[in-house]
Amino acid sequence: GCAVSPDGDMVYVASQAGGISVIDACSNTVVRNLAIPAAALAFSPDGRVLYAVSTDDGSLSCILVSSGAVIRSISAGPRPHGIAVNNEGTRIYVSSLEDGLVRVFEADTLTMTGSIPVTEAGDAIRDLAMSIDGSLLYALSSSFCKLTVIDSRTNAVLDSRCYLSEDWARDCHIAVSPDGERIVVTDTLQSLEPLTIYMIDSSTLDVL
Repeated sequence: GCAVSPDGDMVYVASQAGGISVIDACSNTVVRNLAIPAAALAFSPDGRVLYAVSTDDGSLSCILVSSGAVIRSISAGPRPHGIAVNNEGTRIYVSSLEDGLVRVFEADTLTMTGSIPVTEAGDAIRDLAMSIDGSLLYALSSSFCKLTVIDSRTNAVLDSRCYLSEDWARDCHIAVSPDGERIVVTDTLQSLEPLTIYMIDSSTLDVL
């Protein structure tokens, strides 16, 4: 997992085994290490808080960036993996590799306020991302490399599209272009080949 601070100065890289490395984006050097195991990371919009999900211990942690200290940690469901924060910084979304749900947490208290059924139990939801305007949440799951589009205000599933015809992705990830017009999806098949990058039109979900 990887997250860039909102000001672009620092890059945070997560490792379940080695904790979180902090890289200075100007010098490309590691300037800090946090002994906090994590699989995925996301920042609050103001950059003051880093949220970390650990798949191994099933936790969602709130880290104060200035001190590197964990100020709150809770259980985030079975095998949590993907994470996204809404544009207002009030909601945190965490996906599961196990039960097909995306869980919704209040950022201030880390209280779970709901869950969104995205896919079948056993189908891993590998990654999450917000649309640039914050109105949509994208969830990417392993079965057929399925991209699900969710209304971030109502938690309703609006659309979905599969990018593999008859295979599961061993791993898959998502990114949104700065103008919001393109979604990039990657997949690694169970066989490890081929490795594919899809450039997708965000308005139609068609592969460009």
